[in-house]
Amino acid sequence: MALMELALGVALFYCVYEWIIGRARSKAREAMRLQLPNRGIEDPGFFTGFSPAAEPAIYEGRYDLEWAFVAFEGDRLVVRGEGGTFAASREEVGSIRLHPGPSSWTPKPMVSFEMAAPDGGTPRGFSIRPFDSAFGPLAGKAARTLFEAATKWERTGVPSFPEDVSAISLFAYPNPPGDVTEPYSTAVLKKGLLQTGMYVFGGSITLQMFAYMDWQLDVLATSLAVVCGLVVFLAWPMLRRPQ
Repeated sequence: MALMELALGVALFYCVYEWIIGRARSKAREAMRLQLPNRGIEDPGFFTGFSPAAEPAIYEGRYDLEWAFVAFEGDRLVVRGEGGTFAASREEVGSIRLHPGPSSWTPKPMVSFEMAAPDGGTPRGFSIRPFDSAFGPLAGKAARTLFEAATKWERTGVPSFPEDVSAISLFAYPNPPGDVTEPYSTAVLKKGLLQTGMYVFGGSITLQMFAYMDWQLDVLATSLAVVCGLVVFLAWPMLRRPQ
């Protein structure tokens, strides 16, 4: 029964967490979308988390530098966010791939690509995490939809769009350093489980022997199982962090 309650509690926590995040993104999306008609934009495209790195990096505690709309307009990829409007042509964009994405309880893939420098210098990498229809396990499907749209655009382009004259080169997009955290190792997990087990074991023994004056092995075993399950649940996003 305790293990069933643990599983149900974990599932409920995960769903509530995803709902809160999704609600915040929906509000931000709507607020940004309402600003676009003033600039003559009717179809903003995909609402995403945008990052100036092809690999997962952390910017002030987030995996995205900003939330932005990404659209494929004619022969250009256009990014519209709080920092302005940026664009890149199909000739400038290359090596589009579906990346496993940042760590999470369930997979959160993203679309990564590189952009060649105008003067032939060092290329820059970018990544896009789709937020539309990306609740929980559906994030993988949302990422594949975005990836398919990106690769189709890369091959053939899309029907012509009026060019947004306010857009500047995507290569000029801000590039602050992001923190790349080390993967959570199994050794650290084992150490945490051992320490937690010792605390639970000691606390349970103390309560049973000195407070309740009764010894119940099943209570101890259940407590250990529940706490160890919670430790694994909390550590899981870091355990599946891309290597």
